[in-house]
Amino acid sequence: MSEGDPVEAQALRSTQSDGSYGIVEQGKAVSEAAGSGLSQGGARRGIRDLPDLTDRLIQAGIYAEYIVFRNNYLKWRKGSAQGAEGELTASALQFQAQSDPNQFEYWYPTASIFKWRYTMAYWMSISYLIGSYLFTFNAAIEYFRPRGMGVITSEVPNFLGSCLFTLGTYIGYVKLINIATREEEEVTYFFPDCTGMLQRVEVSSVVGTVAYFVGAVFFNIATTATLLPPLTETLRLFVIELTNVLGSIGFVIGGLCELIHNDVFFGGTSWKDPVWWASIANFIGGANFLLGSLPGMTAPMNEGWGLQSFVYLNFMVGSALFIFSSCLMIIMWRANDFGLTLLNQLNFALRSGGVVGVSSSSANRDYVGLRMLMPEEAPSEDASVHKYSLRGAFFIMLYCWFAFVSVANTFFREQQFNHAEEARWLELILLVGMQVFVVVVVILVLVIHSVVAEVPEEQPYFCVLISTRCVLVMGAVVQTIWFVRFWLAYPASHI
Repeated sequence: MSEGDPVEAQALRSTQSDGSYGIVEQGKAVSEAAGSGLSQGGARRGIRDLPDLTDRLIQAGIYAEYIVFRNNYLKWRKGSAQGAEGELTASALQFQAQSDPNQFEYWYPTASIFKWRYTMAYWMSISYLIGSYLFTFNAAIEYFRPRGMGVITSEVPNFLGSCLFTLGTYIGYVKLINIATREEEEVTYFFPDCTGMLQRVEVSSVVGTVAYFVGAVFFNIATTATLLPPLTETLRLFVIELTNVLGSIGFVIGGLCELIHNDVFFGGTSWKDPVWWASIANFIGGANFLLGSLPGMTAPMNEGWGLQSFVYLNFMVGSALFIFSSCLMIIMWRANDFGLTLLNQLNFALRSGGVVGVSSSSANRDYVGLRMLMPEEAPSEDASVHKYSLRGAFFIMLYCWFAFVSVANTFFREQQFNHAEEARWLELILLVGMQVFVVVVVILVLVIHSVVAEVPEEQPYFCVLISTRCVLVMGAVVQTIWFVRFWLAYPASHI
């Protein structure tokens, strides 16, 4: 944008090295200008010489507060019983902007906390998506039971998926307990500031977030136990089956809290909003997990195919729904809805219909802050920006699929090894090592995208990022072909 661009003048909230959005400096300018005028003894010439600070107030995002203060002050000067409260000082303006829940600064007081929530929402969505892929893969393996299936193929994907889900729910918990945190350096990772947190969140947010986290931990206990030597029937009932049921109950409670928090059935959100579909998918997916877990407690000795197919079919459908909701979370993240499904207070862009991004001021390159385009300020090419955001979200989903399918093909190597006439350990190690290398490369690309959300226009960065996309797309296609080939090579044993 050019220096005189009105959109940037209204949208850029500058921040200096202290991480503020320019409110303090703009307020000081108001106070200094007012003091300058008073020192003239009220002379008209002094008033005429005062600079017009309207543009600077708009740039700081406090023009509306100034208008309200001015109108109330004029009422008081005309004899009204009640006028403006307080003084139009820098500290008063900053406090007013950061104490109103309808203001952007209330939820994002500094650029550092904006960046932190941006990153946390990203990794939360990524963890859920890859974990859901692994859950679905494991349930499909158990349902179709391909020939040559070993312990690694049947148990490890579930364990990895539960670890990623635990990571995702933990990130959600950390976001919750830091809802009132102002600076990234002040972030706490376990013990919450209950007073500040409860002032800003609803009960549904707290209960839902904690329920998801505790439920994921229970699932982690169960999946870890399956990797241990065989347990006694009594121990298995409590360590695996009961924890699966408790984990599923946690997911159901979390999904129910999402429905309540987002007013899904009471007009708070509509079917046009991603959060509407994500909340419903999470609730139904949790219910499927609960249906799949109950037979382990009610009929632990029944190993008939009919009951087992019911169990794994529910797990497979529930995991597929979690894939769907995770994809929607990535779309929400690209739309700057960093609260996702349980902290809609942070979904500023969702409520306003605007766009938030990190930008530098064209007037002063030392200022770096948040550019917020509201609906009335947004340029006419809004549809293309939305299309671009969806394209960026699609590539991130594709990279997640690439990472998953590479891991899945690693497990299929075990089946290939079990079917081989001769045990070739060196070949197996080399093949698994290559798959691990591919997974690491994809994860590194995902790390880069956690801080580079858009394709830069400068060279050579533009060429590098576009080339990376092309290479990863081709790699994902190749790995997918291998994935399908493995499925066809080892048909289900119960058919």
